[in-house]
Amino acid sequence: MGDSDEDAQELKDDLEENVLDSSAEVDESSEKDTGAVHSPEAIRAELDRVHSFIARANALANEDSKFHALLHALTLVTERTRKGQGSGKLVVFTES
Repeated sequence: MGDSDEDAQELKDDLEENVLDSSAEVDESSEKDTGAVHSPEAIRAELDRVHSFIARANALANEDSKFHALLHALTLVTERTRKGQGSGKLVVFTES
């Protein structure tokens, strides 16, 4: 497995871990402040939405060459920043 494949897998794992950590946390203060009570169906729908994001990230990690190019650029910028070179910023132009 190449470096970009390993980086893509690491990014996917981090995203998945962050999503799972976020879904496990309950922000009770927001419920107390707003009085909002979420139905089990609404929570399931939101979790389904999050799982779809994970699935899309998994697909990107396996197939998308543009994703690999972006990941390579991010890695390059990060490495240069660690060496004290450059600003650590990356500008991305997209088509609309």
